Amino acid sequence: MFSIIIPIYNSEKYINETVNSVVNQSVGFLKNVEIILVDDGSTDSTPILCEKLQIEYPNNIKYVRISNSGPSKARNIGLRYVSEKSKYIGFLDSDDQLSLDALFEINLFFKSFDVKLAVLPIYYFGVKTGQHKLNYRFLKGERVINIEVEYDSPHFFIGGSFFRRVLLDEGKLNFDESVKYWEDALLINKLLIEEKKYGVIGKGKYFYRKRKEKNSIVDVVWYSKDRYIHFLNQAYIPLIKYSLKKHGIVVPYIQFLIAYHIKLFLFPKNRDLINKILTDEEFILFKNIFKQILYKIEDKIILEQDMPSYYKEFLLQLKGSTLAEFNKINLDTLKSKNVTITSMNFKGFYFMIEGHFINEYYEMKFNDKILLVSGNEKFVAKQRIIDKQIIIWGNKVRDFKYSGFQVKVPIWVYKFSFMLETNHFAVKLNSVHLINKTVSIIKKYARKLLK
Repeated sequence: MFSIIIPIYNSEKYINETVNSVVNQSVGFLKNVEIILVDDGSTDSTPILCEKLQIEYPNNIKYVRISNSGPSKARNIGLRYVSEKSKYIGFLDSDDQLSLDALFEINLFFKSFDVKLAVLPIYYFGVKTGQHKLNYRFLKGERVINIEVEYDSPHFFIGGSFFRRVLLDEGKLNFDESVKYWEDALLINKLLIEEKKYGVIGKGKYFYRKRKEKNSIVDVVWYSKDRYIHFLNQAYIPLIKYSLKKHGIVVPYIQFLIAYHIKLFLFPKNRDLINKILTDEEFILFKNIFKQILYKIEDKIILEQDMPSYYKEFLLQLKGSTLAEFNKINLDTLKSKNVTITSMNFKGFYFMIEGHFINEYYEMKFNDKILLVSGNEKFVAKQRIIDKQIIIWGNKVRDFKYSGFQVKVPIWVYKFSFMLETNHFAVKLNSVHLINKTVSIIKKYARKLLK
Protein backbone atom coordinates (compact mmCIF):
# COMPACT_ATOMS: atom_id res chain seq x y z
CA MET A 1 0.00 0.00 0.00
CA PHE A 2 1.33 3.42 -1.03
CA SER A 3 0.41 6.79 0.45
CA ILE A 4 1.13 9.68 -1.92
CA ILE A 5 1.01 13.10 -0.27
CA ILE A 6 0.38 16.07 -2.59
CA PRO A 7 0.59 19.59 -1.10
CA ILE A 8 -1.34 21.98 -3.32
CA TYR A 9 -1.48 25.72 -3.81
CA ASN A 10 -3.29 27.33 -6.75
CA SER A 11 -2.74 24.37 -9.07
CA GLU A 12 -6.00 24.39 -11.02
CA LYS A 13 -4.10 24.03 -14.31
CA TYR A 14 -2.23 20.90 -13.28
CA ILE A 15 -3.85 19.01 -10.41
CA ASN A 16 -5.96 16.69 -12.58
CA GLU A 17 -2.94 15.61 -14.64
CA THR A 18 -0.90 15.10 -11.49
CA VAL A 19 -3.54 12.96 -9.79
CA ASN A 20 -4.18 10.97 -12.97
CA SER A 21 -0.49 10.04 -13.13
CA VAL A 22 -1.08 8.26 -9.80
CA VAL A 23 -4.54 6.89 -10.60
CA ASN A 24 -3.20 5.22 -13.75
CA GLN A 25 -0.28 3.46 -12.03
CA SER A 26 0.36 -0.09 -13.24
CA VAL A 27 0.54 -1.31 -9.63
CA GLY A 28 -3.26 -0.99 -9.37
CA PHE A 29 -4.57 2.25 -7.88
CA LEU A 30 -7.85 1.11 -6.32
CA LYS A 31 -6.29 -1.71 -4.31
CA ASN A 32 -2.83 -0.39 -3.56
CA VAL A 33 -2.70 3.41 -3.46
CA GLU A 34 -4.13 6.30 -1.49
CA ILE A 35 -3.67 9.97 -2.33
CA ILE A 36 -3.69 12.63 0.37
CA LEU A 37 -4.44 16.05 -1.10
CA VAL A 38 -3.55 18.93 1.22
CA ASP A 39 -4.82 22.25 -0.14
CA ASP A 40 -2.62 24.96 1.35
CA GLY A 41 -5.16 27.79 1.14
CA SER A 42 -5.63 27.97 -2.63
CA THR A 43 -7.50 31.00 -3.95
CA ASP A 44 -8.34 29.63 -7.41
CA SER A 45 -10.63 26.71 -8.36
CA THR A 46 -8.27 24.10 -6.89
CA PRO A 47 -10.60 23.27 -3.93
CA ILE A 48 -13.48 22.49 -6.31
CA LEU A 49 -11.28 20.20 -8.41
CA CYS A 50 -9.99 18.41 -5.30
CA GLU A 51 -13.53 17.83 -4.03
CA LYS A 52 -14.52 16.35 -7.38
CA LEU A 53 -11.53 14.01 -7.32
CA GLN A 54 -12.41 12.86 -3.81
CA ILE A 55 -16.02 12.19 -4.85
CA GLU A 56 -14.78 10.19 -7.85
CA TYR A 57 -12.43 8.08 -5.69
CA PRO A 58 -13.93 8.18 -2.16
CA ASN A 59 -11.93 5.16 -0.92
CA ASN A 60 -8.59 6.27 -2.31
CA ILE A 61 -8.42 10.05 -2.09
CA LYS A 62 -8.39 12.05 1.12
CA TYR A 63 -8.78 15.81 0.93
CA VAL A 64 -7.72 18.29 3.62
CA ARG A 65 -7.94 22.07 3.35
CA ILE A 66 -5.79 24.32 5.56
CA SER A 67 -5.01 28.03 5.72
CA ASN A 68 -1.91 29.00 3.76
CA SER A 69 1.08 27.81 5.81
CA GLY A 70 3.71 26.61 3.33
CA PRO A 71 4.73 23.18 1.99
CA SER A 72 6.33 21.95 5.24
CA LYS A 73 3.12 22.38 7.20
CA ALA A 74 1.07 20.90 4.36
CA ARG A 75 3.27 17.80 4.17
CA ASN A 76 3.22 17.35 7.95
CA ILE A 77 -0.59 17.54 7.89
CA GLY A 78 -0.64 14.98 5.09
CA LEU A 79 1.48 12.58 7.15
CA ARG A 80 -1.21 12.57 9.85
CA TYR A 81 -3.66 11.04 7.38
CA VAL A 82 -1.46 8.15 6.25
CA SER A 83 -3.38 4.86 6.63
CA GLU A 84 -2.16 2.27 9.14
CA LYS A 85 -1.89 -0.34 6.39
CA SER A 86 0.36 1.85 4.25
CA LYS A 87 3.87 0.45 3.71
CA TYR A 88 5.47 3.23 1.69
CA ILE A 89 5.07 7.01 1.69
CA GLY A 90 5.88 9.22 -1.27
CA PHE A 91 5.56 12.92 -2.06
CA LEU A 92 4.44 14.48 -5.31
CA ASP A 93 4.27 18.19 -6.09
CA SER A 94 0.94 19.36 -7.45
CA ASP A 95 2.21 20.15 -10.96
CA ASP A 96 4.53 17.15 -11.36
CA GLN A 97 3.85 13.57 -12.47
CA LEU A 98 4.99 9.98 -12.00
CA SER A 99 5.71 7.58 -14.84
CA LEU A 100 3.02 4.89 -14.94
CA ASP A 101 5.41 2.16 -13.79
CA ALA A 102 6.93 4.20 -10.94
CA LEU A 103 5.11 2.63 -7.96
CA PHE A 104 5.48 -0.88 -9.38
CA GLU A 105 9.26 -0.42 -9.63
CA ILE A 106 9.48 1.17 -6.17
CA ASN A 107 7.62 -1.76 -4.63
CA LEU A 108 10.02 -4.23 -6.31
CA PHE A 109 13.01 -2.25 -5.12
CA PHE A 110 11.97 -2.13 -1.47
CA LYS A 111 11.34 -5.89 -1.57
CA SER A 112 14.87 -6.46 -2.91
CA PHE A 113 16.96 -3.98 -0.92
CA ASP A 114 17.23 -3.18 2.77
CA VAL A 115 16.94 0.62 2.73
CA LYS A 116 14.43 3.04 4.22
CA LEU A 117 14.67 5.64 1.47
CA ALA A 118 14.71 5.14 -2.32
CA VAL A 119 14.53 7.73 -5.09
CA LEU A 120 13.55 8.03 -8.74
CA PRO A 121 15.49 9.87 -11.47
CA ILE A 122 14.12 13.32 -12.33
CA TYR A 123 13.15 14.33 -15.86
CA TYR A 124 11.96 17.80 -16.86
CA PHE A 125 8.88 18.59 -18.89
CA GLY A 126 6.99 21.77 -19.74
CA VAL A 127 9.13 24.68 -20.97
CA LYS A 128 12.28 22.66 -20.29
CA THR A 129 13.05 19.06 -21.22
CA GLY A 130 15.91 16.69 -20.50
CA GLN A 131 17.03 15.28 -17.17
CA HIS A 132 18.49 16.52 -13.92
CA LYS A 133 22.28 16.68 -13.56
CA LEU A 134 22.19 14.37 -10.54
CA ASN A 135 20.79 11.55 -12.67
CA TYR A 136 24.38 10.34 -13.06
CA ARG A 137 23.66 8.39 -9.85
CA PHE A 138 21.35 6.09 -11.84
CA LEU A 139 23.80 5.15 -14.60
CA LYS A 140 24.89 1.99 -12.78
CA GLY A 141 21.32 0.75 -12.51
CA GLU A 142 19.29 -0.09 -9.43
CA ARG A 143 21.48 -0.22 -6.36
CA VAL A 144 22.12 1.09 -2.87
CA ILE A 145 24.39 4.11 -2.50
CA ASN A 146 26.58 4.12 0.60
CA ILE A 147 27.19 7.83 1.25
CA GLU A 148 30.40 7.07 3.15
CA VAL A 149 31.82 5.60 -0.08
CA GLU A 150 29.99 7.64 -2.73
CA TYR A 151 29.99 10.95 -0.93
CA ASP A 152 29.65 12.68 -4.31
CA SER A 153 26.06 11.43 -4.77
CA PRO A 154 23.93 14.00 -2.94
CA HIS A 155 20.16 13.89 -2.81
CA PHE A 156 17.95 16.96 -2.30
CA PHE A 157 14.44 16.46 -3.57
CA ILE A 158 11.31 15.23 -1.86
CA GLY A 159 9.69 14.72 -5.28
CA GLY A 160 10.42 11.16 -6.35
CA SER A 161 11.55 10.18 -2.84
CA PHE A 162 9.84 7.22 -1.17
CA PHE A 163 10.12 6.20 2.47
CA ARG A 164 9.33 3.06 4.38
CA ARG A 165 6.48 3.48 6.84
CA VAL A 166 8.80 2.66 9.77
CA LEU A 167 10.36 6.15 9.51
CA LEU A 168 6.95 7.70 10.22
CA ASP A 169 6.44 5.38 13.18
CA GLU A 170 9.87 6.37 14.51
CA GLY A 171 8.96 10.05 14.29
CA LYS A 172 11.63 10.78 11.68
CA LEU A 173 9.32 12.06 8.96
CA ASN A 174 8.72 15.58 10.18
CA PHE A 175 9.39 18.71 8.15
CA ASP A 176 10.80 21.80 9.87
CA GLU A 177 8.01 24.34 9.44
CA SER A 178 10.29 27.29 10.21
CA VAL A 179 12.22 26.60 6.99
CA LYS A 180 10.51 28.13 3.94
CA TYR A 181 12.85 26.63 1.36
CA TRP A 182 14.99 23.47 1.30
CA GLU A 183 12.92 21.87 4.04
CA ASP A 184 12.85 18.65 2.03
CA ALA A 185 16.66 18.51 1.65
CA LEU A 186 17.00 19.16 5.39
CA LEU A 187 14.76 16.24 6.32
CA ILE A 188 16.24 13.86 3.74
CA ASN A 189 19.84 14.55 4.65
CA LYS A 190 19.35 14.36 8.39
CA LEU A 191 17.99 10.89 7.67
CA LEU A 192 20.99 10.06 5.51
CA ILE A 193 23.44 11.24 8.17
CA GLU A 194 21.94 8.49 10.34
CA GLU A 195 21.06 5.83 7.75
CA LYS A 196 24.23 6.31 5.64
CA LYS A 197 22.57 4.79 2.58
CA TYR A 198 19.70 5.17 0.13
CA GLY A 199 18.44 3.42 -2.96
CA VAL A 200 18.40 4.61 -6.56
CA ILE A 201 15.75 3.12 -8.82
CA GLY A 202 16.84 3.04 -12.46
CA LYS A 203 13.37 2.19 -13.77
CA GLY A 204 10.46 4.56 -13.25
CA LYS A 205 10.66 8.34 -13.52
CA TYR A 206 9.64 11.48 -11.67
CA PHE A 207 8.56 14.22 -14.09
CA TYR A 208 9.33 17.74 -12.83
CA ARG A 209 7.36 20.49 -14.54
CA LYS A 210 9.18 23.69 -15.47
CA ARG A 211 6.49 26.34 -15.70
CA LYS A 212 6.38 29.08 -18.30
CA GLU A 213 5.14 31.58 -15.72
CA LYS A 214 8.11 30.93 -13.37
CA ASN A 215 6.07 31.44 -10.21
CA SER A 216 7.13 28.35 -8.28
CA ILE A 217 8.86 28.64 -4.89
CA VAL A 218 12.18 27.74 -6.54
CA ASP A 219 11.80 30.63 -8.99
CA VAL A 220 10.59 33.42 -6.67
CA VAL A 221 12.53 32.62 -3.49
CA TRP A 222 15.59 34.58 -4.66
CA TYR A 223 13.57 37.80 -4.33
CA SER A 224 13.01 37.17 -0.61
CA LYS A 225 15.38 38.09 2.24
CA ASP A 226 14.67 34.63 3.67
CA ARG A 227 16.76 33.10 0.87
CA TYR A 228 19.96 34.56 2.23
CA ILE A 229 20.89 34.94 5.93
CA HIS A 230 17.89 32.97 7.17
CA PHE A 231 18.53 30.19 4.68
CA LEU A 232 22.18 29.76 5.62
CA ASN A 233 21.22 29.57 9.30
CA GLN A 234 18.24 27.25 8.78
CA ALA A 235 19.51 24.93 6.04
CA TYR A 236 23.28 24.44 5.72
CA ILE A 237 24.26 25.11 9.33
CA PRO A 238 21.75 22.63 10.86
CA LEU A 239 23.14 19.87 8.63
CA ILE A 240 26.69 20.74 9.65
CA LYS A 241 25.72 20.68 13.34
CA TYR A 242 23.75 17.43 12.94
CA SER A 243 26.71 15.71 11.29
CA LEU A 244 29.02 16.93 14.09
CA LYS A 245 26.55 15.66 16.67
CA LYS A 246 26.21 12.20 15.12
CA HIS A 247 29.75 11.61 13.85
CA GLY A 248 32.00 14.21 15.45
CA ILE A 249 32.93 15.57 12.00
CA VAL A 250 31.25 17.15 9.00
CA VAL A 251 31.16 14.02 6.90
CA PRO A 252 32.40 14.36 3.27
CA TYR A 253 28.89 13.65 1.97
CA ILE A 254 27.48 16.75 3.74
CA GLN A 255 30.46 18.81 2.63
CA PHE A 256 29.88 17.76 -0.98
CA LEU A 257 26.14 18.35 -0.79
CA ILE A 258 26.58 21.91 0.53
CA ALA A 259 29.36 22.70 -1.97
CA TYR A 260 27.16 21.37 -4.79
CA HIS A 261 24.21 23.51 -3.72
CA ILE A 262 26.00 26.68 -2.58
CA LYS A 263 27.12 27.46 -6.12
CA LEU A 264 23.54 28.62 -6.80
CA PHE A 265 24.44 31.84 -4.99
CA LEU A 266 27.13 32.47 -7.62
CA PHE A 267 24.92 32.08 -10.70
CA PRO A 268 24.66 35.42 -12.58
CA LYS A 269 20.89 35.71 -12.19
CA ASN A 270 21.19 35.13 -8.42
CA ARG A 271 24.44 36.84 -7.42
CA ASP A 272 23.35 40.14 -8.96
CA LEU A 273 20.17 40.14 -6.87
CA ILE A 274 21.94 40.12 -3.51
CA ASN A 275 22.71 43.85 -3.46
CA LYS A 276 19.13 44.61 -4.44
CA ILE A 277 17.58 42.39 -1.76
CA LEU A 278 20.00 42.93 1.14
CA THR A 279 21.17 46.13 2.81
CA ASP A 280 24.91 46.74 3.07
CA GLU A 281 24.88 45.56 6.70
CA GLU A 282 22.88 42.45 5.81
CA PHE A 283 25.24 41.63 2.96
CA ILE A 284 28.28 41.81 5.28
CA LEU A 285 26.54 39.46 7.73
CA PHE A 286 25.52 37.10 4.90
CA LYS A 287 29.07 36.99 3.54
CA ASN A 288 30.53 36.27 6.99
CA ILE A 289 28.13 33.36 7.58
CA PHE A 290 28.84 32.13 4.04
CA LYS A 291 32.57 32.07 4.85
CA GLN A 292 31.99 30.24 8.15
CA ILE A 293 30.21 27.52 6.17
CA LEU A 294 33.05 27.32 3.63
CA TYR A 295 35.52 26.75 6.47
CA LYS A 296 33.74 23.43 7.11
CA ILE A 297 34.32 22.28 3.52
CA GLU A 298 37.67 20.84 2.47
CA ASP A 299 39.39 22.42 -0.53
CA LYS A 300 39.41 19.12 -2.41
CA ILE A 301 35.61 18.90 -2.11
CA ILE A 302 35.27 22.33 -3.72
CA LEU A 303 37.72 21.39 -6.47
CA GLU A 304 35.70 18.24 -7.25
CA GLN A 305 32.56 20.25 -8.05
CA ASP A 306 31.15 20.49 -11.56
CA MET A 307 31.18 24.27 -11.74
CA PRO A 308 33.15 26.97 -13.60
CA SER A 309 36.73 27.15 -12.41
CA TYR A 310 36.39 30.78 -11.37
CA TYR A 311 33.58 29.76 -8.98
CA LYS A 312 36.00 27.34 -7.35
CA GLU A 313 38.73 29.98 -7.31
CA PHE A 314 36.34 32.50 -5.74
CA LEU A 315 35.20 30.07 -3.03
CA LEU A 316 38.78 29.10 -2.19
CA GLN A 317 39.85 32.73 -1.99
CA LEU A 318 36.84 33.54 0.19
CA LYS A 319 37.83 30.87 2.71
CA GLY A 320 41.46 32.02 2.60
CA SER A 321 42.91 28.90 0.98
CA THR A 322 46.14 28.84 -0.97
CA LEU A 323 45.63 28.72 -4.73
CA ALA A 324 48.99 27.20 -5.58
CA GLU A 325 47.55 23.82 -6.56
CA PHE A 326 44.52 25.42 -8.22
CA ASN A 327 46.62 27.70 -10.41
CA LYS A 328 48.55 24.85 -12.04
CA ILE A 329 47.63 24.85 -15.71
CA ASN A 330 46.14 21.61 -16.99
CA LEU A 331 47.04 21.67 -20.67
CA ASP A 332 44.67 18.81 -21.52
CA THR A 333 41.79 20.88 -20.15
CA LEU A 334 42.99 23.96 -21.99
CA LYS A 335 43.07 22.05 -25.29
CA SER A 336 39.33 21.48 -24.99
CA LYS A 337 38.63 25.23 -25.00
CA ASN A 338 37.87 26.81 -28.36
CA VAL A 339 38.93 30.08 -29.93
CA THR A 340 35.85 31.86 -31.29
CA ILE A 341 35.86 33.70 -34.63
CA THR A 342 33.50 36.68 -34.41
CA SER A 343 34.11 38.27 -37.83
CA MET A 344 35.93 37.58 -41.09
CA ASN A 345 36.32 40.20 -43.82
CA PHE A 346 37.82 40.08 -47.32
CA LYS A 347 40.65 42.66 -47.82
CA GLY A 348 42.29 42.30 -51.22
CA PHE A 349 44.10 38.97 -51.16
CA TYR A 350 43.80 38.64 -47.41
CA PHE A 351 41.24 37.80 -44.77
CA MET A 352 41.01 39.90 -41.63
CA ILE A 353 39.87 37.52 -38.89
CA GLU A 354 38.73 38.75 -35.49
CA GLY A 355 37.76 36.71 -32.47
CA HIS A 356 38.49 35.92 -28.84
CA PHE A 357 39.67 33.19 -26.50
CA ILE A 358 37.20 33.56 -23.63
CA ASN A 359 36.59 30.62 -21.34
CA GLU A 360 35.98 29.93 -17.66
CA TYR A 361 39.26 28.08 -17.22
CA TYR A 362 42.01 30.44 -18.40
CA GLU A 363 42.37 34.23 -18.29
CA MET A 364 44.73 35.54 -20.97
CA LYS A 365 47.59 37.81 -19.86
CA PHE A 366 49.16 40.88 -21.50
CA ASN A 367 52.07 38.91 -23.01
CA ASP A 368 50.00 35.96 -24.22
CA LYS A 369 49.60 35.49 -27.96
CA ILE A 370 47.09 33.79 -30.24
CA LEU A 371 48.70 32.26 -33.32
CA LEU A 372 47.12 30.89 -36.46
CA VAL A 373 49.09 27.84 -37.69
CA SER A 374 48.75 26.42 -41.21
CA GLY A 375 51.29 23.79 -42.19
CA ASN A 376 54.71 25.31 -41.53
CA GLU A 377 53.39 28.87 -41.51
CA LYS A 378 52.49 30.82 -38.38
CA PHE A 379 50.56 34.07 -38.29
CA VAL A 380 50.77 36.04 -35.04
CA ALA A 381 47.55 37.78 -34.11
CA LYS A 382 47.43 41.34 -32.88
CA GLN A 383 45.90 41.70 -29.43
CA ARG A 384 42.47 43.34 -29.40
CA ILE A 385 41.24 44.78 -26.09
CA ILE A 386 37.85 43.47 -24.90
CA ASP A 387 35.71 45.13 -22.25
CA LYS A 388 34.36 42.02 -20.56
CA GLN A 389 34.67 41.03 -16.90
CA ILE A 390 33.01 38.66 -14.45
CA ILE A 391 32.42 40.16 -11.03
CA ILE A 392 31.04 38.29 -8.02
CA TRP A 393 30.01 40.31 -4.96
CA GLY A 394 32.34 43.15 -5.91
CA ASN A 395 35.31 40.85 -6.60
CA LYS A 396 36.66 40.62 -10.14
CA VAL A 397 37.12 36.89 -10.79
CA ARG A 398 37.79 37.08 -14.53
CA ASP A 399 39.02 39.92 -16.73
CA PHE A 400 38.93 39.12 -20.45
CA LYS A 401 40.68 42.37 -21.42
CA TYR A 402 43.49 40.63 -23.32
CA SER A 403 41.42 37.82 -24.83
CA GLY A 404 40.57 39.45 -28.15
CA PHE A 405 42.65 39.14 -31.33
CA GLN A 406 42.88 40.22 -34.96
CA VAL A 407 44.95 38.37 -37.55
CA LYS A 408 45.66 38.90 -41.27
CA VAL A 409 46.02 35.74 -43.39
CA PRO A 410 46.23 35.09 -47.18
CA ILE A 411 42.98 33.96 -48.80
CA TRP A 412 44.49 30.60 -49.80
CA VAL A 413 44.84 29.63 -46.13
CA TYR A 414 41.53 27.88 -45.59
CA LYS A 415 42.57 25.22 -43.07
CA PHE A 416 44.43 26.06 -39.88
CA SER A 417 44.69 25.61 -36.12
CA PHE A 418 44.78 28.17 -33.37
CA MET A 419 47.55 28.11 -30.79
CA LEU A 420 47.93 29.84 -27.45
CA GLU A 421 51.50 30.87 -26.67
CA THR A 422 52.50 32.18 -23.24
CA ASN A 423 55.79 32.79 -21.40
CA HIS A 424 55.48 29.35 -19.81
CA PHE A 425 53.79 27.06 -22.34
CA ALA A 426 52.29 26.73 -25.81
CA VAL A 427 49.22 24.67 -26.55
CA LYS A 428 47.31 23.83 -29.71
CA LEU A 429 43.64 24.74 -29.57
CA ASN A 430 40.80 24.10 -32.02
CA SER A 431 41.19 23.56 -35.77
CA VAL A 432 39.16 25.47 -38.37
CA HIS A 433 38.17 24.66 -41.97
CA LEU A 434 37.06 27.78 -43.85
CA ILE A 435 36.26 26.46 -47.32
CA ASN A 436 32.50 27.09 -47.08
CA LYS A 437 33.02 30.40 -45.31
CA THR A 438 35.60 31.45 -47.91
CA VAL A 439 33.28 30.69 -50.83
CA SER A 440 30.48 32.59 -49.13
CA ILE A 441 32.65 35.66 -48.55
CA ILE A 442 34.02 35.61 -52.13
CA LYS A 443 30.47 35.46 -53.54
CA LYS A 444 29.41 38.32 -51.30
CA TYR A 445 32.45 40.36 -52.37
CA ALA A 446 31.81 39.59 -56.05
CA ARG A 447 28.21 40.76 -55.78
CA LYS A 448 29.46 44.00 -54.24
CA LEU A 449 31.89 44.59 -57.12
CA LEU A 450 29.21 43.90 -59.73
CA LYS A 451 26.96 46.49 -58.17
